[in-house]
Amino acid sequence: MRTDENNPADWFSHAIERLYASDILRATEGPSSSASYLLHQSIERLLKGYLISKGWRLEKTRDLCCLVREAVKTNPEFEKYYDMSEALTRDFRSQQFPGGDTTNFVLRYDECRERSEEIFKLVGVQPRACALTFKTDKKKQAVFGDDNV
Repeated sequence: MRTDENNPADWFSHAIERLYASDILRATEGPSSSASYLLHQSIERLLKGYLISKGWRLEKTRDLCCLVREAVKTNPEFEKYYDMSEALTRDFRSQQFPGGDTTNFVLRYDECRERSEEIFKLVGVQPRACALTFKTDKKKQAVFGDDNV
């Protein structure tokens, strides 16, 4: 199946897929640079889909701050996600190549992931369920639902 960069639904589908992958990785490995990377990509695709649905012309950027600034023009509620977008963008850039400072981004993952639920809700997209549970013996276990958009 061929996707269309001008179709918001295609962007939303990619956003959901990456969020789900991020959740699986978080459940099995804990917060990691890869989970953070996937979370960034999920929010990037979600925002691009939202903006395209509002008539925005696609801009090739990885900067979530730019995307949030554009989203604020259509809905001021996005402003409260600027700090999170700044942190995820900084983390995304720091892990691209060796030499970046990745000291704190793993610590921010859970907070950013929780706030991502709010952004999905604001956009009106329902991600697949992925409830994370941890057994008392510290062995991590993920329980996955199969709800779609």
